[in-house]
Amino acid sequence: MACACGQHGTSPRSRREARELIRQTRQAKGQTLAHLGKQTGYSAAQVSRYKRGISPMTDVDVLRCFADALELPHQAFGLAPPASRPEVRHGQPIGATSAFPRLPTSRVGRSGMEDGEEPVRRRKLLGAWRPRPPQRPAPRSLGAKPRRPTRFRSASCWSPS
Repeated sequence: MACACGQHGTSPRSRREARELIRQTRQAKGQTLAHLGKQTGYSAAQVSRYKRGISPMTDVDVLRCFADALELPHQAFGLAPPASRPEVRHGQPIGATSAFPRLPTSRVGRSGMEDGEEPVRRRKLLGAWRPRPPQRPAPRSLGAKPRRPTRFRSASCWSPS
């Protein structure tokens, strides 16, 4: 999404500028990656991936989170300013609605696992689960002999006796 001035957008150059702006502002405020992660709802590792450019910062919601956490205007990232608060009448907000309402997103915090621990648990679980070979059906009765498949003679070889 590019702004009208043409200076911002989703080009690699503008993404690099966004990462640099986040880094400079974070350092100027004396914040750590973990602190910025708490404010944005991301782990310190994910903030680091955004900072290093491993995860692209192309999602508008991600850019808004960082702008709000660092108290920067949304326009600094090439985004439109936030919508004004809707007017409230009879205790209910009124205003334009979108055709598809958005559900609130969850801000998942740390689950107590270190980065990389989840794949290890998954490998252990999958390693413990091994498919069993198919079971042979039991004979019909204990004294009965198992049936052998019968071969049918072709019609040309068969003759009545």
